[in-house]
Amino acid sequence: MFQFKQFEINDDKCAMKVGTDGVLLGAWADIDPTKHLKILDIGTGTGLIALMMAQKTSTDTQILAIDIDGLAAEQAAFNAKQSRWKKNIEVKHISLQEFTKIYSTNLFDLIVSNPPYFEINPQSKTRQRQTARQMLELNFEDLLACVAQLIAPKGSFNVIVPYEHFFDSKLKFIDNHGFQITRLCRVFSTPEKQNPIRLLLTLGLNSDTPNPKTSEETLVIHQKDRIYTEQYKALTRDFYTIF
Repeated sequence: MFQFKQFEINDDKCAMKVGTDGVLLGAWADIDPTKHLKILDIGTGTGLIALMMAQKTSTDTQILAIDIDGLAAEQAAFNAKQSRWKKNIEVKHISLQEFTKIYSTNLFDLIVSNPPYFEINPQSKTRQRQTARQMLELNFEDLLACVAQLIAPKGSFNVIVPYEHFFDSKLKFIDNHGFQITRLCRVFSTPEKQNPIRLLLTLGLNSDTPNPKTSEETLVIHQKDRIYTEQYKALTRDFYTIF
């Protein structure tokens, strides 16, 4: 069990445990807490990001969290029910593709996802872990195609992806599905690294904000001695109990 400042997460049933990627995305996603929002968390896993969204938003915001893995959906629902936001979070056991077919008229102001992004490895120990970590049931193009049908005209899509080869192989999909990058953060593990390990992206629809300037930033997680940077502490301080 992981204890955060305002909620706790059990992850014993999930293939993907609580990790830095989920915390980064949940803390970084830009939300107006004064607005009543409809939020969708795709591939919720433990429900961590859904709970972080609930902590950051108004009391009447409604959050729908979905996962293709039944055990993950069960655990996310349990974690949500143990929190103060049990009335704000609904969890569904369903694939994104099936969800999109059923709910394509149910548009969301904010969509968040920490998707599976590793190439398929047949040596993976379990099907559950393959589904959670690898592009077995959901690749990046399919993710964008579904989000394009579910997002409100002025909504935003926040996602975390690996840096390596991302722009070479995935950037074209963003434009193909009518999106543009409005905010980008390059995440480095330590200051001496030349390349980021992750990209945090906010995407908006081209039709809503034609030719906007992309806001770019950089985040370093650790100092050389593996101590967390003040920048990372400031970003995650509302959630981690250690800061």
